[in-house]
Amino acid sequence: MALTYRQLRHLMGYSVMDVAKSGFMNYTTYRQIDNGTSKPENVTMKSFLQICDAYNIHPADGLEMLYDVPPKNED
Repeated sequence: MALTYRQLRHLMGYSVMDVAKSGFMNYTTYRQIDNGTSKPENVTMKSFLQICDAYNIHPADGLEMLYDVPPKNED
């Protein structure tokens, strides 16, 4: 089951204020993503990458955690 953006934020140990202070994206945009006002499928790639950067996670890991996208098999 995929995590929500809020669950991921809690898992990473950040508060909304921590994220807002980082300045990586507009606070209102982030808040809409975090509280579910903006549906996950409507999050832009730019916003997704900014969130991954703020949480210091690789985008592939973010996709796996947030969208249940399995990791690519590197065979």
